[in-house]
Amino acid sequence: MIRKREVLLIILFGSACVTTAQKDSLRWRLNDHHVKSNVLCGELLGGNLGISINYERVIINKKHFMLNARVGLGNLIVLWSVTYSLSGNFGGKNNFLEIGFGKTDYTLLVPGIHSTGPSSYYYPLLGYRYHKNFLFKCQILALINHKNNELTNTGNGTLLIPGLSFGKTF
Repeated sequence: MIRKREVLLIILFGSACVTTAQKDSLRWRLNDHHVKSNVLCGELLGGNLGISINYERVIINKKHFMLNARVGLGNLIVLWSVTYSLSGNFGGKNNFLEIGFGKTDYTLLVPGIHSTGPSSYYYPLLGYRYHKNFLFKCQILALINHKNNELTNTGNGTLLIPGLSFGKTF
């Protein structure tokens, strides 16, 4: 279901949240414009195709540009998923145009009845992001078919999905 490298990625990503030893020097080099660097948010649809909880970390924060990475866990009745994404945010102060890409690994599981092996899809994303003391995001994603993918059998291999996120910055 979830491979070892994804678990390692989640652990490393989570440890970045609690590491503060070099916080001041990192902020001096990468953060010209002070924005809170951590986000915990809930998402409806989006990369996980259901309800998910996500952690985001701002990696680079300049006055008119932010680069952030995200990891999330999602569920929709029988769909279990883990998503990873990287996005650039262009704009000013608190309003940004978000452009990025991501990958979601998922499995369909109905205990005792049906299970599929792990599969994945990739997606580019485009959206609006408000980032201050709270986060609001509205996105559109184009899910791109990948081997063993049962979700995007639409003929051309892509499916457009909206995403809506609300969260807290810290």
